[in-house]
Amino acid sequence: MDSTIQDKELDGVLKAFVSLQPMKELKRQGAIYYGERMMEADTIAGHSFTVASLAWLLARSLRQKGWNIDVEKVLGMALCHDMGEALTGDIGTAIKPAEWNVEQLAFGCLVSELPDSAALIALHEDYEELRTPEAGVVKVADGLVVVQFGLQPSKSTISSISQT
Repeated sequence: MDSTIQDKELDGVLKAFVSLQPMKELKRQGAIYYGERMMEADTIAGHSFTVASLAWLLARSLRQKGWNIDVEKVLGMALCHDMGEALTGDIGTAIKPAEWNVEQLAFGCLVSELPDSAALIALHEDYEELRTPEAGVVKVADGLVVVQFGLQPSKSTISSISQT
């Protein structure tokens, strides 16, 4: 087994990494569409981190309860579920059905130079098509994060939360 990373493989990893950087600045359009001010809207990276964190916690809990859940698969799926948006931006839910192929193509472009691109594309398709229990866990986490963000009072502070 060759444990060294070849230059071409490293180039692919670095290109994907650089391509993901806009996610830290790109705002989620759903919050803006439903009335949040641009400064209050979550970023794609913030949303993705929160989904990944919740999905990981849910998967660990389910596995401890005896479910046959691959926690590493859940975490990988959650991390990549919105990666295509690094190239497309967040496209609002009002046009999601027409957009899905664009986001899937963007994800494919993003991972195309990675040595395991086919496996990553299959993982992303699994999520989109809800093929496995792991995909279900990530979809539930994604939905819960969106609902939580919508219910979150925009003026909440740590002190106001601790006073309730």
